[in-house]
Amino acid sequence: MNSEKLKLRQQKELARLQKEKAKPKRKIYIWYLILILTLIYIVDEVATNSTSELEDVLMGVLFPGDSANIAASNFSIISTIALIVMILAAFYKPLADRFGRKPFLVINTLGMALAMGLCSIAVIAHNFIIYALGFILLKWFVTPDEQVVYIFETSPKKWRATIYSVIKGIAEFGLFLIPFFRSLFISSSPDGVRYIFLTIAIIAAVAAFLALLFARESDAFLDERIAYLSLSEEEKERLRQKRIRNKKQQGGLIHGLAYCFTHKQLLFILVATLLYTLARVVTDKSTAILAIEGYSTDLITAAQFILPIGAGVLTLVYGLFSDKVGRKITIIVMLALCTIFFGGYVLSFKLGWNIYVVGLFMGLYLAAYWGTGDTFIMMAGESSPTNLRASNMSVLSLFYGMGQVISGVIASVALRFIGESNTWLFLLILALPCFFGSIFVTMFLVKETKGIEIETVDKEIDAQLEKEREQISE
Repeated sequence: MNSEKLKLRQQKELARLQKEKAKPKRKIYIWYLILILTLIYIVDEVATNSTSELEDVLMGVLFPGDSANIAASNFSIISTIALIVMILAAFYKPLADRFGRKPFLVINTLGMALAMGLCSIAVIAHNFIIYALGFILLKWFVTPDEQVVYIFETSPKKWRATIYSVIKGIAEFGLFLIPFFRSLFISSSPDGVRYIFLTIAIIAAVAAFLALLFARESDAFLDERIAYLSLSEEEKERLRQKRIRNKKQQGGLIHGLAYCFTHKQLLFILVATLLYTLARVVTDKSTAILAIEGYSTDLITAAQFILPIGAGVLTLVYGLFSDKVGRKITIIVMLALCTIFFGGYVLSFKLGWNIYVVGLFMGLYLAAYWGTGDTFIMMAGESSPTNLRASNMSVLSLFYGMGQVISGVIASVALRFIGESNTWLFLLILALPCFFGSIFVTMFLVKETKGIEIETVDKEIDAQLEKEREQISE
């Protein structure tokens, strides 16, 4: 594209964004935006967890002649392939730094609906390949977490983690839908699992439609993009010649990687994230391990009814804790709790405790695990400039995916060779060193971000840019 066409296109974009920015917002806008984001988060949580929480049923539907361990290993293989695709999605997420948050909020939610639809078709056809396609597609579209970027950029700094955890907590309570659908659709036949996927697909499509109609672009994106497009061509060219210009790039995975690897704060967040996600397989096998241990479908469903209570309460609490005492201590506490609760989960099903106790421990360790990841995401967002926020969070997803791929490869191989009676021990031995390593890096190498203004990094870079302009003019 020649310079004149590029200039004309940018002028049109600037006029469009300025017009959108000038539109007045209703006083209740923030409230129905929160409702839309909450619904999308519920869809995200239910869709993401449905594949693991229905794995015990899917093992029998898609691999009726195989042992539980072999079937679980097959799912681990496809999870690993999906995670490689998820790493590639890291190139997709930064597009939100260039084209805006709203388009991808809608596209990603529609993508979840399509993925769930494919999973439903796979069950009807008893075809694992179609299921794998749906599973991979789901991983592609849940990775960006565009609703999280919206929450970061629209919430006041004092209550950012609280608002986030309330929305996420409500989404965790939304996990009641999975056992409810299990009891409704698969009590008579395992093939009824297709209706679960279909129902989730319909809810996702409705959520995407509401976002399209009522959500507006975030002010943080509008302000940053307008500021960039308002620069003169001479300023853009001069800045392009300077190293500092790299810090004002308008999105992109490569720019995000360069930024993260030259900033110790973000680099150590990436390392801590990678370490803790090496234990990711313990979340994928939350119900499969019960099936391996001989628990019936009805008992697993009963455990899942209590799961959202522990998960929802812990998720609601940790946001308040994070805003009160800080992100670092929250991550350390959550990883410690994850270790304790996962140990309690293993102990409860090995000793044959009440199934609701098993479900409670399951919900608590899953919530602690996911809460750790969410807090890492928040710290990465709070440590990034607006123009690279989605890109840097995409880099975080890249490291998250790397950890999951390694974890999935280890699981897919190990589950084929270890005895079914030792599956729980393998998961325990894998998880504990990962959690402790992440705690160490977070405790000693990551700085606190609680209370930071979302524009703080932007202001620091703008100050550096102003110095560069002064040097250029001299």
